[in-house]
Amino acid sequence: MHDDWLTKKQQLDLITVCFAAELNLLRLQARSIRMFMDSQILGRIILVINEPSPRAVMQAVKRDILPEYGGFADRVIFVTAKELAGVRLNKCGWGTQQAFKILATAHAVSPLSMILDCKNHFIRPVGPDQVWSGDGRIKTRPYRIIPRFAHYFHAASTYFGVASNVGTEIALPTTTPFLVPTKLVADLIEEMEKRENKSFFEVFMRPKKRFTEFYLIYAYLISRVGSLEVLYNVVPNHAVSLMGSQKVDVDTVNVKIAQLEQEDVYCFGVHREVLAAGDPKILAAVTQAWRRFGLVQSKEEAVNFQETIRKTAKKKFWFFR
Repeated sequence: MHDDWLTKKQQLDLITVCFAAELNLLRLQARSIRMFMDSQILGRIILVINEPSPRAVMQAVKRDILPEYGGFADRVIFVTAKELAGVRLNKCGWGTQQAFKILATAHAVSPLSMILDCKNHFIRPVGPDQVWSGDGRIKTRPYRIIPRFAHYFHAASTYFGVASNVGTEIALPTTTPFLVPTKLVADLIEEMEKRENKSFFEVFMRPKKRFTEFYLIYAYLISRVGSLEVLYNVVPNHAVSLMGSQKVDVDTVNVKIAQLEQEDVYCFGVHREVLAAGDPKILAAVTQAWRRFGLVQSKEEAVNFQETIRKTAKKKFWFFR
């Protein structure tokens, strides 16, 4: 057993990989952190700028987003793509985003890391009781291996010598928020770099990439401790997301938003593509949810957020003003 993987109701760091088109969602996330995150458990807020040229994005964040963190602004640190990759990149995207979610844990100082996307925002208080069970294990929501991504899990399992029938009944989620012991990820990176004699970034980003970030972490976990339950306790769902890659119609959205009334749910996620599609009924439902939890004070403020996101969803560079 890896005792240094036990996080025991201590502190957590937040890691968000962000880029230009999603900064208005990051702004909402920052506001939600100020409103709902317990200051006693919050360590660093690590913002990874997933852009080859990060200067304009960092300036926009400092000007327009840092104030939203309120008293937590001094806990924010910036990490660039070049710092994590170890080389200057000509382009960044979904692949680098995945790699950076793992590599950014090197900048964490807390025993536990919570990995987020810009789309995630908190809707209820997040303290030790939301993150850890009474026995100190990390709370995780029910999840299964997703059939269309199963080959990624099996590739990671094979890499770490896990039998094909192990870990398939219940798994760590493949979406954010994703909670993981910081030391576990450090050990994963170290093992892969020793095995491959290359940097983790080189291994993860090779042309015929066979891993996704969260299945890689999960396969490594079960290869070392045997089962999910050693470190995690599966509890009722605590996160609801509207994903652009899924079927999104007003009925589906209303069903998901109704789930936000469950007291265990503390995180809501709205992918930018859902907002960019501009369905007025869906936008109205999201507005109602944001107002219900106090993230915006008026319909007009919600519309401003949504319009900015819609206008900038496909642009490379943008500014709030």
